[in-house]
Amino acid sequence: MKDRYPAVDAFRGGEKVIRIVGHRGARGLIPENTMIGFKTAVSMGIHLLEFDVVLCADGFPVITHNHAIHAPTFRIPETDCFVTEEPKVLDLNWSELQSFEIGRLDAHSQYGKRFPDQLQLDGIKVPKLADLLSYAEHLGDQKIYLMLEIKSDPAHVKDAEFRANLVAKVIAEVRTFGLSEQILLHSFDWQILEECKKQAPDMPISFLTQLTENPSDVGEDSSLAVGPHVENVEAIPEMVHERGGSLWCPNVCDATAESIERAKQLGLVTAVWTANENDEIDKMIEIGVDAIVTDYPGRVQQRLMIHGFKWST
Repeated sequence: MKDRYPAVDAFRGGEKVIRIVGHRGARGLIPENTMIGFKTAVSMGIHLLEFDVVLCADGFPVITHNHAIHAPTFRIPETDCFVTEEPKVLDLNWSELQSFEIGRLDAHSQYGKRFPDQLQLDGIKVPKLADLLSYAEHLGDQKIYLMLEIKSDPAHVKDAEFRANLVAKVIAEVRTFGLSEQILLHSFDWQILEECKKQAPDMPISFLTQLTENPSDVGEDSSLAVGPHVENVEAIPEMVHERGGSLWCPNVCDATAESIERAKQLGLVTAVWTANENDEIDKMIEIGVDAIVTDYPGRVQQRLMIHGFKWST
């Protein structure tokens, strides 16, 4: 079934096909939300990328996950030490943000212990959204599709003017590079998605969800402060459909065969986040998701091959 949005069809699976989405590039292997991470994923044959966008003080959309700089990954190169304070990205201008490197993990932190196989690299900086969009533009016919998560700042979640400005900045960048057909506008904050639909009806919106009973990931900003408080996963596909969503992206712990089937009946593409362990990946294959968002694209490739699936057509 073809969708009116090319980006949605790029994430849609098929007969013996499940798509692979590189989470923050390939976070299990390469520093997250970095250009080298995105390029590595593409070199592995992964043409669907997920990443996070916030604004810095001078208004540039930048690619980083937390609203504050992240102590386990932000390092001061002059001292070779990880930061001990975490100012908000929104309070730092671009040049200040570029004074940090993000190519290493603090192995002593709880966050760092989650990714013991990640390469440790020097000279890696936070990219602008424009850097990734420029790369995508120059790939030409070797198209990649971008699951662009617009992060909702809990301090501004009720500020309609802030929300409209954030969305406008992101959409302006996408249009500058002529990539409207290669973007999914993606968020936990359904108010942001409503604003996206208002400002860019030509771009599909993708709804992230996480049930309140599931704990947030260690060392990361929680979605529970900005997303809707939903207790029943079976109700979510209807809610997403009613709000004009094209894609539903539930937490891997929440996805069920029944909810995935109902989403598909409603015409929604389904992509689960973040499936890293073999048993999680196998379950997602079994229940028939369209796409798997993962920190370990190679691991998902292996599991798909074992089960007789492909990730590209």
